[in-house]
Amino acid sequence: MFRIQSKRSFWATSGLLFLTVLAAGAGAVVVDRSGNGDGAWKLPPHWQAGVNFTAFLPDAYTGPDAGRALATARAAGAELVALTPTSYMETPESTEIKADPLKTPTDASVLAAAREARRLGLDVAIKPHVDVRDGTFRGEIQPLDRDAWFASYGELVDRYAELAQRAGARYFVIGTELTSMSGDEEQWRDLIARARRRFDGKITFAANWVDGAEAITFWDALDMIGIDAYMPLGSDPDPTTDELVADWQPYAERMQALHERWGKRILFTELGYESRLGTAARIDHGDPAVSEDAQATAYEAAFRALTPLPFFRGIWWWEWSAEGIGIGPGDAGFSPEGKKAADVLEAWQG
Repeated sequence: MFRIQSKRSFWATSGLLFLTVLAAGAGAVVVDRSGNGDGAWKLPPHWQAGVNFTAFLPDAYTGPDAGRALATARAAGAELVALTPTSYMETPESTEIKADPLKTPTDASVLAAAREARRLGLDVAIKPHVDVRDGTFRGEIQPLDRDAWFASYGELVDRYAELAQRAGARYFVIGTELTSMSGDEEQWRDLIARARRRFDGKITFAANWVDGAEAITFWDALDMIGIDAYMPLGSDPDPTTDELVADWQPYAERMQALHERWGKRILFTELGYESRLGTAARIDHGDPAVSEDAQATAYEAAFRALTPLPFFRGIWWWEWSAEGIGIGPGDAGFSPEGKKAADVLEAWQG
C-alpha cells in the first residue's frame, strides 16, 4: 500500500546537513541537501510547480470544468499552468499546420483561462502542440518540403508568441517533441528570434526525453533546457520508491552533463505517469491493472530524485484536464486529479 511519508521524517532519518553523491566515480551527480534549517525538507525556492492544463475542444478552457480544474490544481500546490492549444497536420508528410475549428482551443478561450489562472495566483505558460490526424507521433513527422513546413510552423509561432504576450504569460514553449525537425538548427534560431520580437518572457523548447535534449544544438539561444521526460525507469511493473529513485540516477548524470555543456538550467516541461501497473517502466502492452499506488509511487520518487539537483528547475506535470477527463479512482489515465498522486503533489507543493 502506498503511504506518503512526511518530508520531515524522511529527511530527518537521512541526516540534515550533508552532501550526497548519488553514484561513485566519473559523472556522479553531487547534490546539496543542506540549508532547510527547521529539519523539514521543502521544494527549493527556484522550483517550478506546474501542470499542463489540457483542452481539446474550442471552448474547453472556458467550459464548466475549467474553473474547477484550475482551482483544484492550485489546491494541489501548482504555481504555474501550461496551456496547450493543439494544431494539426493531415499526414506525417504534410507541409501545412492548421487549427481545427472543432478541436483547437480558440485564442479567446486561451486568454480567458490565462486571466483566471492569474487571478488564482498562478503563472502561465503557452505551450502549443502539433498533432497528426492519423495518430503519428509528432516527433516522427517527415514533411515532403521542410522549408514549407517551417514557413507554416513559423506562422504558428508568431501567433502564439503574440498570444503569450497578450496573456501575460511568463513562459513560451517554442516547440514540443518535434524531434525529427529539431536538427534544422538555423530554422529554429530564426524562429526563436521571431518569438523574442513578440514575447518578452522566457522561451524554451520541450525536447522529447533526455536523448532528444542531447541532440539539440540551439540551447544557447533559449533560456532553459526543456524536457518532456517520459524515459522508462527500470523494468519492474511494481517497483518501490527507493528503486525508482535509483533508476533516475543515469538520467540525472546525463542532465548534469547537459547543464554543464550549455550553462542552462533544466526544466521538465512534461512528466507524467498513468495510474496503472507498469507506468514507471512505460510498460504499455496488454491490459495492465489500474493502480493509483503505482502512479503515486512514481510521483514521490521523482520528487525525491530531482529536488536535490542544483541545476534542476521543476516539473510541469502531465496532465490536468480543463474538460474533467480522467479524474478519480478507476481511471487509468495520466491525470492525478482525485487520485493518490494528487496527495503527493499537495504534500510536496502545498
